[in-house]
Amino acid sequence: MNKFPITKVLSDFSEVFVKNGFNIYIVGGAVRDFLLGIDNHDYDFTTDATPQEVIKLFKKVIPTGIKHGTVTVIFKNEKNINQFFEVTTFRTEGNYKDSRHPENVKFIRNLREDLKRRDFTINALAASLETGEIFDYHDGLKDLSNNTIRCIDDAETRFNEDALRMLRACRFAAKLNFSIESKTFKAIKLLNKNILKVSKERIKDEIDRLLLSQNPLIGLDLMKSTFLLDEIIPELDGKYYFQSLNALNEASKNKVNLIVRYACLFSNIKRTIETKNVQTSKESSDFANKILSRLKSSNFERKNVCHLIYIQHLDYMNDYPSPKIRRIINEIGFENIKIFIDFKKAVDKNFNSKEFLERINEMEFPSIKIEDLKINGKDLNLLGIKPGPVYKKILQSLLDKVIDNPSLNNKEELIQIVKEF
Repeated sequence: MNKFPITKVLSDFSEVFVKNGFNIYIVGGAVRDFLLGIDNHDYDFTTDATPQEVIKLFKKVIPTGIKHGTVTVIFKNEKNINQFFEVTTFRTEGNYKDSRHPENVKFIRNLREDLKRRDFTINALAASLETGEIFDYHDGLKDLSNNTIRCIDDAETRFNEDALRMLRACRFAAKLNFSIESKTFKAIKLLNKNILKVSKERIKDEIDRLLLSQNPLIGLDLMKSTFLLDEIIPELDGKYYFQSLNALNEASKNKVNLIVRYACLFSNIKRTIETKNVQTSKESSDFANKILSRLKSSNFERKNVCHLIYIQHLDYMNDYPSPKIRRIINEIGFENIKIFIDFKKAVDKNFNSKEFLERINEMEFPSIKIEDLKINGKDLNLLGIKPGPVYKKILQSLLDKVIDNPSLNNKEELIQIVKEF
């Protein structure tokens, strides 16, 4: 059997525990990914030392989740650089009344018992930090070789303990290009409604990771077939849903960012919901905004995803006269041109990114914002216009005119236009 590679910093870290009579292991994703040949230096450690005993071993320890046995050790490596190591004490867990968190935990001294509480067999592999020996008590190695996601022991029990595990199963399948074992799959299908007991923030985090994986369509297909998707994003249904999946597939091939991937996923959301061939840009954007708000997306993410969806259907996307390109740039920001191109290439096979960039390079004023106008609020005040929301409306109207004709952007011309208003 392969042995987990113990680096100098891991050996030094382990030595602190061993010298004081404790055992420590790397557990979970780092061991799994090592065996699969995937680079992963995100280490999780498990030990028979209690949190208080770990705190006594090191100078700097953060009690990040001390109630459940987890602390974060700040450890200096051989280059005198701080590394943050999350260490959790061996434990068993009490009842899960909220389908997410145990009511209590009990610290134990046995690795085998600790690994029983974990979600999937492939995540219950541990490696000794002394020898690199890998411990497998649940046939995780067999499931790795069979490309299988399988719950430890009874799947329904695992998912009743923590409903987020159902979504994690789909995410790991997408990340690793694995299938979900039949009993585990059936348990997700049976208990899918329990996902609504999980916080929207945790659900959003798992969906983010799924969409950023190499095979997001695998994960989404599993969410669809187990009806998890119907509980989380019921709007993703109907014949146009598959067009969105095709766009997402193109985006994932090009390794684009999360904003573009969400925009691809929701690119046909209006048609998907109402099964109409015609959709307006604003309606599509509004639907996407509603979903992302429900998922507790950040304002930045919502704004940029919805902008991409908004501009994809506007009439000026069919050709590239300069004013229309300036409107695109004004809508999404000059700094986001690459994001726009990534998105358009995914949703529109006829989009010519080379021609689009050439036209931008030919333009004297490719980007014009309100801040670039040669007139501001002080000038409007001098013209006798009282401060208030009307300022923004006037400046936006001026910007629209300047986008169409940049030569108008001089103070005299703009003042004359305001007077004509």
